[in-house]
Amino acid sequence: MGVTQGSRTWARRVESGSQSRALVDTGAFRDACRAARMSQLALARRVGCSKAFVGFLCTGERVAATVSLAEAIEDALGVDRGDLFPVAVPAVPPTAAAIGHA
Repeated sequence: MGVTQGSRTWARRVESGSQSRALVDTGAFRDACRAARMSQLALARRVGCSKAFVGFLCTGERVAATVSLAEAIEDALGVDRGDLFPVAVPAVPPTAAAIGHA
């Protein structure tokens, strides 16, 4: 029901534009864990996060991780970088030259 103080702090950090990447799909994450034959605990220990955090990624309760953690997870699971946590390309407004006003 309630959200812990730590979770609120984490959510604010993600919302405020800190360097993070969103998980593309919880099913793909679970499949990658199975393919790597890695338990939640083993993955957590390898990448330096809590088992609970890995579990939250599996269930969709958490959908983002810092860039460094996302890359460590992808490396540990043996998937290409960006497969589970794609790099978001920021929307760039067109320049005057690109829209024909130059």
